[in-house]
Amino acid sequence: MLQDARIILKPCTLPNVEKEISVHTGFHDYLFDDEKHQANFGGLAEEANKYEAILYKIKPLLKANPTFKLYVTGHSLGASLSSLFAFVASQDPEVQKPVTCVSIASTYVGDAAWREVFQAAERAGDIRYLRVSNSVDVIPHGPPFDLGLNLYKHVGINLRLKKEEFYADKNPTWSLHFPTGGIINELGNAIRNNCITNFGLYPSRILFMHGCPEYGRRLEYSRDELNKLSLNELYEDYFKTPSKTSDKDSEL
Repeated sequence: MLQDARIILKPCTLPNVEKEISVHTGFHDYLFDDEKHQANFGGLAEEANKYEAILYKIKPLLKANPTFKLYVTGHSLGASLSSLFAFVASQDPEVQKPVTCVSIASTYVGDAAWREVFQAAERAGDIRYLRVSNSVDVIPHGPPFDLGLNLYKHVGINLRLKKEEFYADKNPTWSLHFPTGGIINELGNAIRNNCITNFGLYPSRILFMHGCPEYGRRLEYSRDELNKLSLNELYEDYFKTPSKTSDKDSEL
């Protein structure tokens, strides 16, 4: 929770990324802070930050298994950290590509420059990212800006899960949203991705909408239709139609 609260955008240069970007201070420092931790690398005890300690455990497995790919996931704070970790790992020349990240209820992580380098990695085939969020879950839509009013931007393809209507005997609806596409698409994303339009009528249900059980229920209801989707095919569509919103609403 303390890491979540450190919302100031921090200018930084991430490993293997030349361009300076700005990301959430708490998330950055959790993975890349100067505080070192004991890690065992090839039988030698060395000092490493959390990112290094995790990656150095993964690299030998990838080297020993050339067909393996790296998959990263997490919920809430873990989701935000997973997107930052997956992106940086995808820029490591020793990690097989693409790195795939599937996050659940991730908050914003970085600014427009963060989105720019992330999308460059997507175009290069380095990373594939599916960001899953519930409608009326306010947590993935904050913080929209830091205390200096610097704007945050979401990345990846957003799978938005919606609850079923009381009069329907079908499963919850879902839609896919790509984070690019000119003024109209940016306006649509701004409406969808803000705290006001995602704040539930009953504040007591904030934790309910954000919790893993409700995410699991909606995903399970949508299992048959979602199983027909391929993340690689979604990315092909993403690159074919970068100038328009690719919403795929389905009454499941």
